[in-house]
Amino acid sequence: MMPIAILFGKLFRTPVIFDMHENYPQALKQFNKKGFINFIFKNYRFASILEKLCLKHSDRIIVVIDEGKERLVSMNVPSEKISIVSNTVDLEIFAKPESEPKNSSNYLFGNKKIILYTGTLSSERGLKIPILAMKSLIAKIDNVMLLLVGNGSQKQELKTIVEANQLEDCVRFMDWVDHSKLAFIVSKAEVCIIPQPNNEFINTTIPHKLFEYMAIGKPVLVSDALPLKRIINETGAGLVFNSDDEIDFAFRMEQLLTEKKDWGTKGLEVVRNIYNWKNDEKTLINMYNKLN
Repeated sequence: MMPIAILFGKLFRTPVIFDMHENYPQALKQFNKKGFINFIFKNYRFASILEKLCLKHSDRIIVVIDEGKERLVSMNVPSEKISIVSNTVDLEIFAKPESEPKNSSNYLFGNKKIILYTGTLSSERGLKIPILAMKSLIAKIDNVMLLLVGNGSQKQELKTIVEANQLEDCVRFMDWVDHSKLAFIVSKAEVCIIPQPNNEFINTTIPHKLFEYMAIGKPVLVSDALPLKRIINETGAGLVFNSDDEIDFAFRMEQLLTEKKDWGTKGLEVVRNIYNWKNDEKTLINMYNKLN
């Protein structure tokens, strides 16, 4: 659609904004399936050429994280053309619930210490690592449970891994829920996780769920993908583990579950002051105003 927008922008002398929430060429390279149809219609090299043309002919470009801007600057895109408008949380909509929703018993697991993931269940999300890490965690920590909330192409494979390792009692799956109930589920977790491994795709974007977890005041365990690692280290909102390393995941998770530190409080504070939609909204409006 972007080439069409550029064409109409030229015809009607209207500024064109390129909204880049992710590195699309790298998404194709990292996650796309093989096959003739995908080679023709989802070709990484063609997408890279098209991206460069769109960058050149756009009046303004939006990225979601500093690392995304750094990538474009390294491609000789003028820094002044780029605005960072992140995937942050609207605190008026997403915040810790004051009361439990109806039928909340569906989401309660007694006195379990819940390790929570929410989102798509697919191979690029790195979800095998937390499942396998549960083998050592349950030997060290009582009543710990991994809860995976969502659906996706890898769900059945992940269930098979759980069964093969006899982890059915400590790893549970829940279908995706309405977003209005998500804050309540997050509020019941001890620790939230983003295990998606370090690669060229995630290194220039940021998952929205990071800020949702922080907005509820939950400690977060993230992979060493560059933006995730930087934000967690800068804010003190959790810990970082080495990508694709179940032993390191278990070690860091044990720290988060047993050491009573203010990781969650720090995350909540930084979301209230910095990483929230009210601030990013101002950046977006200022960008539009400068085009007029």
